[in-house]
Amino acid sequence: MAFAPSKEAMSLPEQSSHAHHEADVSQAISDHPSGKHTSLRQAADAFSIPCTTRQRRMAGSISRSYAHTYQQILSTAEERALVRWIARLKTTGSPASPALIVEMAEEIRRGRLKLAKGSDPSPGGPEYMD
Repeated sequence: MAFAPSKEAMSLPEQSSHAHHEADVSQAISDHPSGKHTSLRQAADAFSIPCTTRQRRMAGSISRSYAHTYQQILSTAEERALVRWIARLKTTGSPASPALIVEMAEEIRRGRLKLAKGSDPSPGGPEYMD
């Protein structure tokens, strides 16, 4: 399993037109019944959401990021902790290298395993950064 840091953890360029915030999708769908937009298409257009995304969501599908949470090594809360840790390092003038980020993620994961009193599986290797 590969370590997939959240978008917050990495310095990424602005989102492409294909990547949409979950909040925007939810807002577009909820705006229609409230009367703010006369049609679902108009609501989706107001948030620049493709029709296919709107149609899939209306049919009950979930976002890709939510659908794949079980495949992630760190939970969302653990990812946020990692982001805060990286931000603290950055503010002190010590930016985190990819190798250090892997070590930090492994430390967070080990802490969870220690709390759960489970066995500590072998740490992930270079695939963490894939």
